[in-house]
Amino acid sequence: SSAPEVLKPVLKPQEITRPEYEPDPGAIFQRDTLVSHYEPKKTEIQEIEPLFTEMVVISGGMYFRGSNEGSRDEMPRHAVKLSSFALDIHPVTNEQFVRFLLAMGGEKDGNNNDIIRLRDSRIKRSCGKLVIESGYAKHPVVGVTWYGAVAYAKWIGKRLPTEAEWEVAATSGRDHFLYPTGNEIEKIHANFFSSDTTPVSSYAPNTLGLYDMGGNVYEWCQDWYAYNYYDASLVEPDNPQGPPQGVYRVLRGGCWKSLKDDLRCAHRHRNNPGAVNGTYGFRCAADVV
Repeated sequence: SSAPEVLKPVLKPQEITRPEYEPDPGAIFQRDTLVSHYEPKKTEIQEIEPLFTEMVVISGGMYFRGSNEGSRDEMPRHAVKLSSFALDIHPVTNEQFVRFLLAMGGEKDGNNNDIIRLRDSRIKRSCGKLVIESGYAKHPVVGVTWYGAVAYAKWIGKRLPTEAEWEVAATSGRDHFLYPTGNEIEKIHANFFSSDTTPVSSYAPNTLGLYDMGGNVYEWCQDWYAYNYYDASLVEPDNPQGPPQGVYRVLRGGCWKSLKDDLRCAHRHRNNPGAVNGTYGFRCAADVV
């Protein structure tokens, strides 16, 4: 019998869109009176190779998501049909994200949205250089907006996971898993109800080999959030992409500050796409062939 076909992540061409101009509202006051026109200082753009994260392939099929016991926005529990996809085994780290900031030449995306707010992160500007706080290179990047997560994913030829993909990956595709670790989760299994992030992959992975699916950082997903979206997803269960528009984007997985309940695989969190928080990070997904 022939060996089963092995599915591999397929990465898109790497794409980077930098802002058209240097957004500096104070620039008008900095003109030299002897110079007839103002030229914003050019940032040195560096061609930088990303540090890639290993991925796990999750086979397509029918899976369950949601919960009939949880919050109203987790109901009803229902089946979704997903195509095969790949997911990073851990959240994006500071040492990975700082390379992206260097490649971008700043903290804005092509539409002038903030990518990250450095003061909410462990990456700092010191004498014009980007520096990661000592000891935090392998911690998940935090203070990243949804826009920043999307832009980073494009830069490495990946994408953000959909909310459905994220939840199925967290449960390892097991119908009955309440937490990524099974039906119980304790402080030895994940970083929650604590005072700070931990380096990625500090705790044992879930059954699929994915680290930090519960706790450490909340992770941005691609979807807009609607509290009653599962009513629609119930009727159209194929590769649900979330509502067509919204105010908030989805965040998943709980974080280092969370109580245990937030680490449930079905738990949904959301915020404005431009929101930053010392508990918000992300990981990337990809299609497979």
